[in-house]
Amino acid sequence: NELTDEAFGEWRLQGELETDLSLQLNLNDVGAAPQVNLQARPRDAELLILPGDLQVHGINGQLEYSSERGFSSSALVGELWGQPMQVGVAQLHRGEAYDPATSSLQVSTELDVAMTDLQQWLAHLPLDFMQGRTRAAVSIEAPPGQGPVVRVRSDLRGVTLDLPQPFAGGPGGRRPLSLEVGLGREQMTVQLDLEQRLRLDLNLVGGDLHSGALGFSRRPAPLRSGQLRIGGHLPLADFGEWQSFLRQTFSLELGALVGEATGTAVAEQLEGGAEVAGTAWPEVHIEQLQVDSLDLWGMHLRDLVFSLAPRGKDWKLAAELDWLRGELTLAGGTEVSRLELDYLDLDRLQWPADEEGAAEQGESGDSGAPDLPDFDVVARGLYRNGRPLGELAFALRSQAQGLRAGGITGNIAGLELWDADDNELSWGGSGQGQTSLRAQLHFG
Repeated sequence: NELTDEAFGEWRLQGELETDLSLQLNLNDVGAAPQVNLQARPRDAELLILPGDLQVHGINGQLEYSSERGFSSSALVGELWGQPMQVGVAQLHRGEAYDPATSSLQVSTELDVAMTDLQQWLAHLPLDFMQGRTRAAVSIEAPPGQGPVVRVRSDLRGVTLDLPQPFAGGPGGRRPLSLEVGLGREQMTVQLDLEQRLRLDLNLVGGDLHSGALGFSRRPAPLRSGQLRIGGHLPLADFGEWQSFLRQTFSLELGALVGEATGTAVAEQLEGGAEVAGTAWPEVHIEQLQVDSLDLWGMHLRDLVFSLAPRGKDWKLAAELDWLRGELTLAGGTEVSRLELDYLDLDRLQWPADEEGAAEQGESGDSGAPDLPDFDVVARGLYRNGRPLGELAFALRSQAQGLRAGGITGNIAGLELWDADDNELSWGGSGQGQTSLRAQLHFG
């Protein structure tokens, strides 16, 4: 380690080792570094790479070190995760020549990797959605004085990805994967790139997720302490598929975000400190996520942009479509949630799903439209077929045949609504095509 400026860190080699050492000393210059040439021949040796707890067994072959060229290898073999491999050892130079203060040591191989072995090694991360075995190129780079960096490259042939569309895939497909894991004594960094369509950056400290960022078809946002930031662009998404995936993988009920639970339950699921695979996760932040096509309870939503972020004890969900623009406050504690709509075209509102949509929900695992909690609603811009209709404030409830707004005040179609307790507006499902109003109207 002294000769290589701690390139091996805390690596531990055990077993039989034959060595040939050539050492040249300049006796005329006591300060001159010695010239070293070393040949080491391990015999069924064991290597433990720390930090990272990577164990290589059955090491045989020849390892060479030269103070002029650094490390190299010849006919070096071993076994990682139960799979035999041929190993190459080389130096990566910042400059033109080997410098122990700047040159990194690289150990590279290619082998079959079972996803179960990868999951056990990265036990802090929920990677159960990957099943099977694939051929992978694996390298370990050890920069001087730093923790090792493990890189895995594979096309994932032979691996099934149990992910929502458009990321799901069977074992016969080719989906380039890049995984980079930086191993420190207390800190681990993870960078995952799947087909450049799903990119994930994580920073774990002491086994807990300190920060993370997920980008769809875009580079993830910069890491921010205590947050899991999600953004980017999805060509399509099915609510039922994502709800099932998040429930199984993260124990998170996505339905809570849109009303299948009270605001308190939503806050409890999304606030920092929840555990996934034994790891504490930070609070979720969704930032301007674009979805071209979203299937939601039989509705086919196009060109959706939405965000989710905490505001004190509350959570803010903002959404924008060509027929809807507004913000939902999911209140914590005993407060009533609040929905503020800047724009809503009633002719485009579909609730609940029609028969065709219901059939599609059954295939995707979605159980249908949710039972909404109580909302105080302020609709500042109501439209019908693109024409201004008025503005209303009311209490929103769901019912078997659609949505009901009670206690309405405001104006609609030029008419003022009085006696709020007697005013009621109902929207029927898309299969019924009915909108009904019962109100005390004032003709001004």
